[in-house]
Amino acid sequence: MLGSNIFTGPPDVSIELSPGCIFCSIAEGRTPCYKIYEDNDYLAFLDIHPFVMGHSLVIPRKHYDALPDMEETAVGELFTVAARVSSRVTRGMSADGFRLIQNNGEAAAQVVKHVHIHIVPMKLEDKDRRFGRLSPTDKEFREVADAIIRHS
Repeated sequence: MLGSNIFTGPPDVSIELSPGCIFCSIAEGRTPCYKIYEDNDYLAFLDIHPFVMGHSLVIPRKHYDALPDMEETAVGELFTVAARVSSRVTRGMSADGFRLIQNNGEAAAQVVKHVHIHIVPMKLEDKDRRFGRLSPTDKEFREVADAIIRHS
């Protein structure tokens, strides 16, 4: 279910949060984000330091440090949501494909210790290109979120 693209609060559900976790703060509505999808258990929003425009994150609202900490059914639900969101991101960004990235642990470059899946929309001409991080403006973030939401 989609709403405004700035997330202002969680659905009326009880979730397990971890103090000090930025993604838990986002899931709880204390930290804003550019929301592109939400339901009672999962949330998707734009990465604030994207590799490309449309780079999005899908998280469970419940805190898990890494994928192996999740119940199998929750892992399946997370990837189902990621598949749904990746389709919207691909269409919204007029991309030719997408990458799913899921890192676990410091050695794998997991920066935020809360399970999340990166959805990175890709254009055919960029398939072999290396990407740095971008710093979009608020206006650019809003335009991207709106484009993705329109393709829901």
